[in-house]
Parts: sequence; structure tokens; C-alpha cells
Amino acid sequence: MGGTTIETAWHDLADQILSHWPDLEAGHLLTTAGDRAAFARYLSATYDLSPLEALEAVERWLVRLHHRAAA
Repeated sequence: MGGTTIETAWHDLADQILSHWPDLEAGHLLTTAGDRAAFARYLSATYDLSPLEALEAVERWLVRLHHRAAA
């Protein structure tokens, strides 16, 4: 999934994101609007991760999501 696809499907992905990271709040999640950097910052703050750890977690999740969609 490319960046544009993620951005346009962000509302549809919210349930999957919240299932994977249950400590996130739906309202705040939706305000990131598919912006990976903003989402990574939110994830970093919520889960006490370094910015790099959060960005890597987002990228790993996106790869898994892409593989599931391709299967």
C-alpha cells in the first residue's frame, strides 16, 4: 500500500490499527489522517517508544497489512 492509499483508506484501517495497538484513542488516531510521521509520533508517545522504534513498528505493520491484502 502506497502512502496515498493509506491516507485515503485511513478511516477504514482505524479498526485494524486499534486492534493492533489497543492503547490508542480512535479520535486522536483519526486526526493523524494517514500521515505516517504523525502516526509514528502518536505511537511513540503512547507506547513510550523512541521515534525510530515507532516508525519501524508502523512500517512492519504496513508490510504485514500489504501481505495480507495480497494473499
